[in-house]
Amino acid sequence: MDLLFDTFTNHGSKDVSAVTKPFIDMVLIDGDLHAPPRVEFRWGKLVFTAVVEKISQRFTMFRSDGIPVRATLSVTFKQYQTLADQLNNPRRNSADKTKRRVFEAHDSIWLLAAREYGQPRYWRLIATENDIDDPRRIEPGRVLVLPPIDRDEQREAANADRGA
Repeated sequence: MDLLFDTFTNHGSKDVSAVTKPFIDMVLIDGDLHAPPRVEFRWGKLVFTAVVEKISQRFTMFRSDGIPVRATLSVTFKQYQTLADQLNNPRRNSADKTKRRVFEAHDSIWLLAAREYGQPRYWRLIATENDIDDPRRIEPGRVLVLPPIDRDEQREAANADRGA
């Protein structure tokens, strides 16, 4: 989020640093808590409890004597939850199990499938996911997407390999 501070028009051209300093201090670690202070962001009905993860200040206007009178703060917030909140409201959505791997010059799609899925037969899944027409001509350095495989599908493939 970008925040604009201007002391030129409303405050008699005083140093804008005095106004932005309390915001800059939000990233300082509290010695007792060993963490930055919590903040509460409100916008209409939205209430968001967070810590300021990162903040940068850019001065955009100066008085003739060099005193900054306008600044923009770029602020990154990270949601804050107490341990009790985390236990009472666990994440309900599953993590994305998709992986990405950089294809190396000495690699083959069959070896990649064997390493990642335990079976070289899954090379077709990788090829389909990445629109690969010729599996022998994959350029080194290409980032390949490896989609997740259903565990039932893996069991069926293993049984088929054993002749079960």
